[in-house]
Amino acid sequence: MNSRISKALGTKVSIVLRHFVMFSHLIFFSHTAMSETSPLGYSLSVEYQPYSVNGGTVAEINRSFHENKPQHLKDRGFDGLTNWQYQTSHNRETCELSKLDVNITYTLPQIQRSEANRDVVDEFKSYMGKLYRHEEMHCAIAAKLFQQVYLAFKQGESGDCKHQLTVVDDLYASLQQQSDEFDSYTNHGETELLASPFGEEAYYAHCRITLSKYLTNMKE
Repeated sequence: MNSRISKALGTKVSIVLRHFVMFSHLIFFSHTAMSETSPLGYSLSVEYQPYSVNGGTVAEINRSFHENKPQHLKDRGFDGLTNWQYQTSHNRETCELSKLDVNITYTLPQIQRSEANRDVVDEFKSYMGKLYRHEEMHCAIAAKLFQQVYLAFKQGESGDCKHQLTVVDDLYASLQQQSDEFDSYTNHGETELLASPFGEEAYYAHCRITLSKYLTNMKE
């Protein structure tokens, strides 16, 4: 059975890191117990690179996913991407931080929905919701780590800057590692985590995707 059908039915520095995701089979990730949102000490912006999906049958929509997604997703067979990019400027002697700007870019599908295909599109609602949620969680993990970077710089301003710069380097190194571990723990979203070991819950609100999952004039 087509995997998507089964899913539907059930110093100044600028760094770019990418996380790709493709769900397979049924997904059971939920996030029922949200912590109080933690404020951020740095600038976080979110933007979107959507691609349109359309069709009048399940097969046509599946084909449209493949044909319309960006080439870098097409090459890997993935449907979504979370990209995080950051720029920082600081004094290496005093740890004074003058800039820490983080940008999150989501690449996600939007399905065209009309009266003619609404029942078919509804078969993908569960998949689309969980795809978007899974990407939000990757963003939240990154947001948590960047807050730890910010706090390390601030602690370095109070003393022992050299050690705190080492802490910062370790945090940068763990960005992709923790994202990969999250995929490993959840099997790319298949497994529900009753309690996340990543501590991202307090940062989830900063990463909520406001992009509509559907392109339509119809009321949801």
